[in-house]
Amino acid sequence: MEMSKNHRFAVLDPDRENRRKKIRSVIQAAIIALLSYVLVQEVFLMKTYEQPNAPMVNDEGFIAISYPGASRKGDESSVSKDELSTHLSALKRLGFETVSQRQVQEFYRSGSPLPEKALYLSFEDGQRDTVVYAQPALEALNYKATLFTYANHLVSDDRSYLKPSHLKTMINSGYWEMGTNGYRLAYINVFNSEGGYIGELNAEDVSADMDIVRSNHSLMDFQRDENGIPKENADQMKERISGEYAHMKAMYTREFGELPDVYAISRPDALYHGMHPAVEEVNDQMIRTYFKLHFNRSGELFNGSDDSVTDLTRLRVGSDWPVNHLLMTIREEAGVPVSFETGDPGKADRWTIRGGVAEFRGEQAVLTSEPGAEVTALLKEPLPADAIVQATLGKGAALGVADRTGETVQLTVEEGQLVARQEEKFISKHQLSGKDVIRVRLEVRENVLHVRVNEGMDFTIQTKDLDLEKGYRLQLAGVPEGPVPEDEEMTIVDAVFTNLLITSGDSVLYSDAPSGFDKMKDKVTEWFSHIIDSLTDRF
Repeated sequence: MEMSKNHRFAVLDPDRENRRKKIRSVIQAAIIALLSYVLVQEVFLMKTYEQPNAPMVNDEGFIAISYPGASRKGDESSVSKDELSTHLSALKRLGFETVSQRQVQEFYRSGSPLPEKALYLSFEDGQRDTVVYAQPALEALNYKATLFTYANHLVSDDRSYLKPSHLKTMINSGYWEMGTNGYRLAYINVFNSEGGYIGELNAEDVSADMDIVRSNHSLMDFQRDENGIPKENADQMKERISGEYAHMKAMYTREFGELPDVYAISRPDALYHGMHPAVEEVNDQMIRTYFKLHFNRSGELFNGSDDSVTDLTRLRVGSDWPVNHLLMTIREEAGVPVSFETGDPGKADRWTIRGGVAEFRGEQAVLTSEPGAEVTALLKEPLPADAIVQATLGKGAALGVADRTGETVQLTVEEGQLVARQEEKFISKHQLSGKDVIRVRLEVRENVLHVRVNEGMDFTIQTKDLDLEKGYRLQLAGVPEGPVPEDEEMTIVDAVFTNLLITSGDSVLYSDAPSGFDKMKDKVTEWFSHIIDSLTDRF
C-alpha cells in the first residue's frame, strides 16, 4: 500500500517537526519549572515567622505536644505530612497558638501570661525529613516548634540527620527553636527475648533480629551484668553520666556557641519516679546546671503554673493517631472543650455514632472511641436482602450487621484469624493467610453471613436467633486489640475502614471508593510525589 502524497510530505515537513520539538520543549520546561518550584518550597525555608497578636490572658498553663517525626507518607516512627497538617489545622481552629521557649521560661520565672490557649509544640527525632514535611504546616498556620536533636548527630555522617548549617537556617526563620535529647541514644543492661545478655548498645547498632525485650537508657541506671549486679561503683557511674552531659555541652557550644535551653530526657517517666537514688541525683544535678526547662514526663499534656521547670510533661503523639484521637486526648487530659472533625457532612449524616466520634474523609471512615468505650457507627438506612458490603479493615476495625432489635454480629481480625462474635459472645473463628491488607466482602442470605476475605477465602457464619431476613443495618465498630490491662482501661481506640462499598444489584448504595477521575488524580499525585521524593533525597 502506497503512502498518500499529503502524508508523505507531512512526515518530511521540517517545519512541522520543529513545531513538535518546540511544543515538547515547552512542556518539558514547564514540568521542570513546576518541579523546581515545589522542590524549593519543600526543602528551603522561604518565609519567616511572625509573632501572633494574641491577647496574653492565661496565667494557668499550657499544653505540650510532641511528634516523633514527620515524613511524606508516614510510618511507624513518623506522622504523614497530610495527617500532621490536619492535626495542627484542627488545633489552630480551636484557637491554640504556639508559645516559644522564652515565653514558657518567663511564665514560670515571673508569671508572664500566655495566650488563652497556649501550645508548646515539638518534634523529637532531629531528622531532615521532619523539617521538610512539617515546614509547610508551620508556615501556613504561623506556628513555632522546637526540634529536639542528639549532639552526636550534629557531626555524624548520616545525612538523614540535620547538621549545624541546616539548624542555623531553621532557627533564623523563626519557625524553629532547638532543644536536645542528650549526647546520644544508647542502651545499657540489654537482654533479648531468650534471656540472653547483650550489655551495652548504641542505637545505630540495634537491629530487628536482636529481638530486644529489656533495656535501659545509658543515663538511667548503673551498668549491670547478666545477673543485675552493677559493673561500676557509684563514682564510676557519676563520672560516666556527667561525662555524657559534658560531651553534649561541648558539642553544642562548639557548633552554636551555647547549649539549648530545653532538654527532653530520652527515657521519660523515669527521673523522680523510682530511679536509683544515686543515678537520679547526678542526673538532677546536671539538668539543673545545664538547662532552663526539662520535659521529663510523657502521657499527660498540661503544665500548670505550680509545676516544676525540671519536671514538665508532654504528650507524645502516636504516628498512627487520627486527628480525633488527638482532640479526644486534649479534651480528656486538659479539660479543653473541642469540636471533633467529621469530614464529609453528607456521609456523616447517614450514620448514628455511639461511644465516640467518626470522621469520613476521602476513602476512609475513621472511628475514635471515648476513653474506655466501644465506638460504633450504625448505618441509618436498612440494607436490602441482596446487599453486598465490601471494606478493607484496619487495626481495631470490626465489621458487623444488626437486626431490627439491635442485636449484632461482629467480624474482627485477631492474630491472623477472622473471629465472629454475637453480642460479644464467641461464635466461630477462621484462619486467614498472612496478608497485611484484609479486604472483606460480606452478604447475608437466610440469616447466614457469607464472607469472602481477599478474594481467596470463603467462610459461612451461622447466626443464633438473629432475625436478618426482615432487614438489617451495617455496623462499624472499633475494638481493642487483645485483652486490655487494668492500667489501660481508659484507652482511646481507633478503627479505620478503607474503601467501604455497599451495592445492591447494579446500584451503589454507599461508596468511599474513589471515582474514575479521583483514581486518575491519585495516580498523578503519586507519580508527582515519587519524583519529589527522589529529588528531595538527592538534595
